[in-house]
Amino acid sequence: MLFRHHFKPVDIHGHLPYSLYFGKSHKKFSDYNQERSERMNLTWDFPDQNDTVDEDGDLPLMTRWEKELDTYGIDVLNFLTAESNDQMAALIKANPAKFTGFAYHPLEREDAYEELKRAVEELGLKGYKLFGPLTDIEFHDPSLRPLWTYLADRKLPVLIHFGLLGRAGGIVSHRNINPLSIYRVAREYADIPIIIPHFGAGYYQELLQLCWSCPNVYIDTSGSNQ
Repeated sequence: MLFRHHFKPVDIHGHLPYSLYFGKSHKKFSDYNQERSERMNLTWDFPDQNDTVDEDGDLPLMTRWEKELDTYGIDVLNFLTAESNDQMAALIKANPAKFTGFAYHPLEREDAYEELKRAVEELGLKGYKLFGPLTDIEFHDPSLRPLWTYLADRKLPVLIHFGLLGRAGGIVSHRNINPLSIYRVAREYADIPIIIPHFGAGYYQELLQLCWSCPNVYIDTSGSNQ
């Protein structure tokens, strides 16, 4: 047996509905994205995203998630994104024994630190979610020191998506697309657990180099691994 003692898994990587905006693009790219997305859904046998009915009829979103956790024996699911931190907090209250959530808002916001503090201390959220390819400010910019210090003092995890972002037609080049862009922060704030999902989304070597240097960096293996 791989494990000597029974345990129930905690899944740290779930998503509630949220918006991503990559900027305006030519219709050719949106058509390409739609065609590839439809092909991927067929390949992986994904259900129709517009179909919210199962054998029990229409169910609220969080009830459907509860059923999914029970089906696969998952004890707790952590959500990384929602349309706002307030919405995240409101939705996970449906079953706080089963659901937790991270704050999700841009580092570029003037009140990014204050919003993170509010999300943790008032809304009860458990960490911070970011997208490297959507973050234009450098992670080690001096203006972010209060935010990183806050996370380090409380040993709160940060999950940052690096690498390719979006489906076909998505982002493949950006100043913060490489996991090594968080290197200076990871070295300076060793008490922040930094989680990088999807094996670095194509940046395998860079991610392994980062892990070799920084014991506070962890790899999340979720994804289709295409």
